[in-house]
Amino acid sequence: MIVRYWMTESPVTVTEKTSLDKLLDLIRKHHVRRFPVLVKDKLCGVVSVSDLYRVISPRAVRAADLPQKYRQKLSRHHVAQIMTLNPLVCKPNDHIEDVAFTMRKNKIGALPVLKDGTLVGIISESDILDALIKISAGGKSSKRISLTIQADKKTQEFYQIVHLCEKQKVDILTLLTHPFETDSMILVTLRICGKNAEKLVQDLWKSHHQILSIE
Repeated sequence: MIVRYWMTESPVTVTEKTSLDKLLDLIRKHHVRRFPVLVKDKLCGVVSVSDLYRVISPRAVRAADLPQKYRQKLSRHHVAQIMTLNPLVCKPNDHIEDVAFTMRKNKIGALPVLKDGTLVGIISESDILDALIKISAGGKSSKRISLTIQADKKTQEFYQIVHLCEKQKVDILTLLTHPFETDSMILVTLRICGKNAEKLVQDLWKSHHQILSIE
């Protein structure tokens, strides 16, 4: 999975001089939590809704009608005072799993996406969840089979699974793997569709695959 296919392109941006009351208005208007900060079209930072908590309380930020005293307080401050400088970034052709690892490791919710030094998008936790749902074919009418295979024979076992699907003319929507309870076994989640799905399950049993669940 590549970042370019899941990022939000041409995100809403602010500048260092954007006042915080204007920032709050943008947060509410666009329903986003993070904004790249640009200076002369170059990324210099990121500002988020949580940064506003350094000036006014979270309760005030979430208030449907912001009291005038808080709006006046926000108007006296600017993005430059609360933004994160020199944020971590990624590139359009980076892999989502690498980006997710970076975000998790650094406890951040989004990364600006740069191409040749120019901001082209932003990718967030929500975008990564959307990608996960898509690759796992979540929401599609299909059958999901979880089974285990031997780690040292995974190539042969993958080939056998694909061969059985081909035999029964069953389409493989996704095939995901994950280490099982021991290093000697791998958990495989196979999502399939086709009128012979039940026959495929029978073939898997006959070929001595340990099926854990069928949904």
